[in-house]
Amino acid sequence: MIISLVRAIARILLFTTISLVPSTGVSASFNKNNDYDPLLVNFTSHLAWFQSQGGAIDPRVTIGYDPNIPNSHVRGVISNDFIPVDTVLVRCPSSLILKRVGDQDCQLIEQIWNELKLGERSKWFPMFEFDDISGSRIPCQWNRVGRAIAYLQGLWPAWGPHRHLNWYIETCLNGERDESTLDDLEMKALLTSLTRSSDAGLVPMYLLFNHNNALINTRLTYTEEGVLVKIRLDEKIDIFLRITLTLACCLPQLTNNNMTTLPEGGMTIIANENIQLNEPIYITYNRAGFATTSDVFNLYGFIEDYPQIWTWPALLGGSLDRDDRIKALTNDEEKKNIDHEYRLSEYEILVISPTLGALSPTRSLLQDIGNRRISYGEWIDRIHAHHSSLRLSHARKLSRSASLLLDSLPTTIKQDSSHINYENTRMQFMKAEGKEIRDEQLDALQAIEYRLAYKKALRLAIEVAESGGFLEEFDEL
Repeated sequence: MIISLVRAIARILLFTTISLVPSTGVSASFNKNNDYDPLLVNFTSHLAWFQSQGGAIDPRVTIGYDPNIPNSHVRGVISNDFIPVDTVLVRCPSSLILKRVGDQDCQLIEQIWNELKLGERSKWFPMFEFDDISGSRIPCQWNRVGRAIAYLQGLWPAWGPHRHLNWYIETCLNGERDESTLDDLEMKALLTSLTRSSDAGLVPMYLLFNHNNALINTRLTYTEEGVLVKIRLDEKIDIFLRITLTLACCLPQLTNNNMTTLPEGGMTIIANENIQLNEPIYITYNRAGFATTSDVFNLYGFIEDYPQIWTWPALLGGSLDRDDRIKALTNDEEKKNIDHEYRLSEYEILVISPTLGALSPTRSLLQDIGNRRISYGEWIDRIHAHHSSLRLSHARKLSRSASLLLDSLPTTIKQDSSHINYENTRMQFMKAEGKEIRDEQLDALQAIEYRLAYKKALRLAIEVAESGGFLEEFDEL
């Protein structure tokens, strides 16, 4: 009976009890200009709403600008005291999560849209009012024939900047309406789902945390409503397993004697290491290198800090296929896992810094990204080991492809840097003169910044390939 019961449990989580005292005095006074930012000023009232709905937050967690960066305008979650490792920073109950059911993204967008239409009658109205995304811009909002598209210079994956908007129209609307029919609330629902939701759905407080895979210092747990099942292994040993209510209803073996209903589930954000006073607190939007930096930019509208992952099509020697990647590797373990790699038909570089990168990174090299902090020294050692098993012929082929692409572009890295400085200076003058800065100008600047980062990655790929340290085959000596 025990074996059949355990096998029937498809999603098992070891049950742990977490105690968290709701905060009553969170401060938002990290920056002398806080009084001019309504989000910082209103955080205390937003927190009161969160707690009134069953949420809890450690009193050492607040929101503000990064105090360690002069003139920082990056708002996010920060500590106001030392926080030890394994502290539960935030707990959001399941009842406060607008849930994503399976892969039903359309359903989540519709839920958000319906709540937005309710206005102040919505349970989540304080969250929508506090976290106003109207000032955010992501590529799917760009003018399809505007300057920003032209400024990309073709440096974009095949699906293009409007991937998510196209998907919504084709999948959620069945192609029956076009983007001109989307009103402000429907567009806000789409953007909120894209840029603020987690795998679990739209989670209050979670959406305030910023992404940084280099400085990640948290981990997430999520549990659904469920029951605690006691399974007796022998006269002295019991084990406890948590399963969902849906699964529990389908298991006739469970009775009141070995089943206890648990409090509702939810999401918790936990300190993954000691967090110092005034230290920003980060989560990840891109775990284990599953998405590229282009993917992150397309979805969130910013170029993520290092580490970054850049890909480009094979422009020399035909397409790059699975067999090419296998031939490039000499490590038997990596060859065995090649079918589990994410991007087999493109050239790729993992960028750790402006001078350190890994060509054709394997999944094992990427797996810790977003799960823990990795020191620069550890990256050097791991990349050295990776390159020592990567064939020189592959590195040369990758370098030639990157050179061909870089040489084909109409502007250089130096010219793009100058263009960005010019645009920023022009906008500063416009702001000083009280002139409105149009969305199209900001979109164009985003595009230039993106293509500059892309070109720098290509240049680094060439430099890394030329630096040596790869496996030289007999016919290459």
